[in-house]
Amino acid sequence: MPQSKGRWTVSTCGEGVHTRLNSRRAKQMIHTVLIAGIAHETNTFVRSQTGLDQFHLREGNEVLDAAGDGSVICGILEVAHQYSWTVIPSIYLYAMPSGTVRRDVVEYFWNRFERDAEEAGWIDGICLAMHGAMVSEDFQDVEGEMLRRIRALPKLAGVPITGVLDLHGNFTPAMAAHSDALISYRENPHTDARAAAVRGAEALQHLM
Repeated sequence: MPQSKGRWTVSTCGEGVHTRLNSRRAKQMIHTVLIAGIAHETNTFVRSQTGLDQFHLREGNEVLDAAGDGSVICGILEVAHQYSWTVIPSIYLYAMPSGTVRRDVVEYFWNRFERDAEEAGWIDGICLAMHGAMVSEDFQDVEGEMLRRIRALPKLAGVPITGVLDLHGNFTPAMAAHSDALISYRENPHTDARAAAVRGAEALQHLM
């Protein structure tokens, strides 16, 4: 069953089903949103590869620990609190700029995301924290590939997807084709990252 975390409701995957048939939920317009992220600025000229051990990893309710820390996820959670979203916290992987990312990192993220999406009940929207310049052994455009896979899941085909990109990201046709709104922060140092995340999450609320 959904569990209270004080400022929002957390949906535990596999426990309970969210449907539009719940008239009370529909009346209150409470949306269920899956939150996840994968972020890396890849320098392909660096010979060494970047493995999973070089990434900071948060899974499940650990994602909620970002509340109040001024990060991109923090900004998304602020909007979740404002609109009383039911949050499905999935996975957040991020690392400092370095060489090409190993394929197992990408698949680790995807396996967790896919499992959480499939085990969840109804999902109204997805909000993602990304970079926009991530390259792996298999994909020149990791963000575009992840968005394509998300859209390919039958239950998520029509679900709005928004997210946040680094200003050093490379916006690709695949990223445009498989998302509804991606907001980039513009300051370097990235003092507006949280604010950009708020705009991305606000866009999702509007779309839902």
